[in-house]
Amino acid sequence: MDTKNRRNQNLGHATALACILVLAASSVGAIGIDGPPRRDPVRSRQLRAMDVFLANYGSTDFSAVQNALEASPADAGNPEIVSIGLSLGNDYLGRFERFGTPDELARALETFESVAARRDLWGGRARSGAVVAYLDLSVVRINGECDVSAFQNRIDALWQTVRSLNAEEAAAASDAEGLSESMPSSAEDNAARAALYAWASIVVSDDSRAAQWRENAGRIVAGFSIGECQSDETVLALSQAALSYELFGTASPMALRRRVTSRAPRVLSSCSGSIAVYQATEPVARVEPGDTLAAAVHDSQVVAYILSEIFLRQFPPGSQCLDDRVDDPKRPPAM
Repeated sequence: MDTKNRRNQNLGHATALACILVLAASSVGAIGIDGPPRRDPVRSRQLRAMDVFLANYGSTDFSAVQNALEASPADAGNPEIVSIGLSLGNDYLGRFERFGTPDELARALETFESVAARRDLWGGRARSGAVVAYLDLSVVRINGECDVSAFQNRIDALWQTVRSLNAEEAAAASDAEGLSESMPSSAEDNAARAALYAWASIVVSDDSRAAQWRENAGRIVAGFSIGECQSDETVLALSQAALSYELFGTASPMALRRRVTSRAPRVLSSCSGSIAVYQATEPVARVEPGDTLAAAVHDSQVVAYILSEIFLRQFPPGSQCLDDRVDDPKRPPAM
């Protein structure tokens, strides 16, 4: 990567979410008629449904959240906050798919790079696996985009970073489990670890520990009872875990397999009914720790849920480029 690209890539690394969240203030337009004629209308409708988040938070002032993250970089709740950036990045990616604007692709890539670069804010804690899983599917998705040749070197470099993050986080989670076997874990923590192990076993399948991580994922998932209500966070993490197996054509643990007659997961479901419903109904001017941050986190999870439970299952990464690509759209970037 040349010096200029390296300078652009490192935008905001000196502050907490200067690039993870403030990138959202860059552009809120382009909500008109979808441009590229080859796009499927169903695909476009789903992309617009996710774009509601960027429309509401695209010009939001997140400075108070940035300050809070820098003041408490080891806080257990940081992974959920950082995931806001991944949802914004995926919405930028959605706009690139709809309109073919390179600037939107660049914003998405910069956001994913910034999340990957700030492991100090979200890594090494109970729910860091949720960030890793979301980052994994985001990078697999951006690699499957059409016409990314100008960014391919950066995407490949990000993939290598993501591979390292998967290995580090999965190893840390496995070690932590060994040290605290008698300590109770919440369903949310368990689901986040299952998602981490599932993705790590695929993303770094050449690692000697991959088989153990896959076994760990199956063991954790087996601990959930089908039919019980769970939190939105738990349902989302399990959906992301199931997606990893589905995208890469590997057999998933029984509890994550889907009914033949329904796309609904056999695992637990949220009884709140809020997992696919945005709380914000209009653009949000400022987000601060407290209720407004909780609403932003929830709405970012709506994007993540639509993406993993509906969109990427119906439209796998690269599926819109089948006429352009000779490689398998369900395969990860070059390793």
